[in-house]
Amino acid sequence: MLELTIKKRDGDTSTKELRDNQRMPAVYYGKETESTPISIFTPDFKQVFQEAGESTVITLIEKEADDEKGALVQDVQVHPVTDEPMHADFYIFAEGQKVEVDVPLEFVGTAPAVKNQGAMLVKVMREIEVEAEPTNLPDTIEVDISSLEEFEDTVTVQELHVPAGVEILADEDETVVLAAEPVEEEEEEEEMEVDFDEMVEVEGEKEPDEELAEDEVTDEEEADGDEPKDPEEDEEA
Repeated sequence: MLELTIKKRDGDTSTKELRDNQRMPAVYYGKETESTPISIFTPDFKQVFQEAGESTVITLIEKEADDEKGALVQDVQVHPVTDEPMHADFYIFAEGQKVEVDVPLEFVGTAPAVKNQGAMLVKVMREIEVEAEPTNLPDTIEVDISSLEEFEDTVTVQELHVPAGVEILADEDETVVLAAEPVEEEEEEEEMEVDFDEMVEVEGEKEPDEELAEDEVTDEEEADGDEPKDPEEDEEA
């Protein structure tokens, strides 16, 4: 059983003071429990939460009041840079009360389609929502992938096995995992068509631009030959 020692928090203690003493603010509440601010030792919380997640019952122990409460972690706020937990919410459940939580899926076995045919194992779900009394909640739900023998074989929700007292809330026909056929990327080769006849200049044949250039030069030469001479130049001659 996982346990956390808690202390009730009053308004006189600032959040900074708590964190300076390696404690973090938190709160617990429930259907029959009023919201109560508390503080917990941060290293203890990190260790317990890593093991419990949000689907395992944690016993909150308040030594000063000699009181114990079964709870589930409802929410955790973390620092955006350091990823350190900054605040936690605990849900206190009443005896016999059912709760809805997401339970992680654990994939076990070897898929023949992956091992022998190179299929891709596509995990459509990594957790699944269930309803149960908190004490009946499993830590994980196993998904046996050894039945995936061919491409496009699947494991659906209805094939999952859960303990007594646990009800899966997802549609029984939903796919949990499948063996997908690998997609081969085809390289498209672009062929360049070249008309070599257009690239070879026929001997003796001139391009239109060249003919135009020669015509312009000839016109200029003729124009130079028709320029009137200076009379003074004739007298000197």
